[in-house]
Amino acid sequence: MRRLLMLALAALIALPVIQAPSARAEQEVDEPLYVPAMLIREGNFRADPSTKNPPIGTYPAGTQVLILGSVQDSQQRTWYLIRLYDTGQEGWMFGNLLRALPQFPNPPSGMGVTVVKDTAERDLLVGGHGLTLQWIGVKQQGELVAYEDLGLIYIDGAQDGTGQAQGDWIEVKGYVTLIDTGRFALKGSVEYHVASLTGQGNCRSTGTFVFERAAKKKNWRLQTTASPCGKWDQFVDVYVRDEK
Repeated sequence: MRRLLMLALAALIALPVIQAPSARAEQEVDEPLYVPAMLIREGNFRADPSTKNPPIGTYPAGTQVLILGSVQDSQQRTWYLIRLYDTGQEGWMFGNLLRALPQFPNPPSGMGVTVVKDTAERDLLVGGHGLTLQWIGVKQQGELVAYEDLGLIYIDGAQDGTGQAQGDWIEVKGYVTLIDTGRFALKGSVEYHVASLTGQGNCRSTGTFVFERAAKKKNWRLQTTASPCGKWDQFVDVYVRDEK
């Protein structure tokens, strides 16, 4: 059973395409999509689905947008008509810059907002990243996305095993309660299945988890002092995205 919950770019490509290569941002979309999405790397915002004219703006990775429709250009590349949440402005972005987001879950009563003590660390965390459990493998990373609603950041990530680890998986999800320099705290769950370690069962732990990133390191690592399933779950890593 595939555990990956991220809607990858392939899912975006599968969305209905509006065949109007000359369409502009001000033109109405016949079949609106209204898909929440996020920039996975810095991207240019354009008045039309083309690179012929200069961009009308540039936005960083982690910017959340709403996909309204799509179009393919003469080279069969997919562009998306998007709306910026902060200004309501509409325009076009190249398809490989975007990833659809899972629906933001309803937070439990009294959750509040994410406490941010380091805005640079917050900006680094919000967006798309790699996720691995060392025992599943580190070369074929899973996907993790951190996204925000009304000041509360949610994380949803998963990795599926391949090759000898086929059938193994890990899921990490929950609300970020605190972001500080080189670390963040997650209130949620870590669950995984590694046949060679957990047999037919799964290991699931809920509560508050701390992920730390050493200076200049490219990953946050789950910090553990005790494990319900063994020492191996200390090797859960969230890899900082490559924005290039």
